[in-house]
Amino acid sequence: DSGRFSSREQLHCNVTGRPVVDLSTFDGAIEVQSWGKSEVLVRVETRAASKELLQSIDVRGSSQDSRVVVTVTAQERPGWDISTGGVSRSARLVATVPVDSEVRLRSGDGSVRVERVRGVIDARTEDGRIAGALQTIVVVMKGLPLAYQKDMQEDKEGAMDALSALSLCIAAMTGTSPCASVSDTR
Repeated sequence: DSGRFSSREQLHCNVTGRPVVDLSTFDGAIEVQSWGKSEVLVRVETRAASKELLQSIDVRGSSQDSRVVVTVTAQERPGWDISTGGVSRSARLVATVPVDSEVRLRSGDGSVRVERVRGVIDARTEDGRIAGALQTIVVVMKGLPLAYQKDMQEDKEGAMDALSALSLCIAAMTGTSPCASVSDTR
């Protein structure tokens, strides 16, 4: 359980015009919602399996003019540690921004959710569920004999998990902004 030890921090700043909010975390969810104030509020909740792991999480926040940056990083911890139950730690970022905002979100391995925000939304996650499911299917299919004609059972779980995750991603991005446009310059 990564929640045995936890801490909370927050950054609150007044902004003018359209703010640029840049949030990134090594592992964990990022949620962004809007409100009618010219303020940005970012709450960071860090969790870890041990006090030592919690202290290895670094939270940095800054604001200048209408640019707000919050970055959460963690020192590398090699391997599996029996005393801590593994290298288990995460950081959840919850931001409340003006309706008209530019948000840039990066999560090393977690979900990203944006609600009721107009403006540029650049959201990226390295969540490996879909890629992992593909790898599982490839390994299962490679291990089958050439003339195997029975019903495949082991490939269904990975395929359905990937389909479910991909469907959620598409629904989230579709519902994020009905008037979203795709930048083909990247």
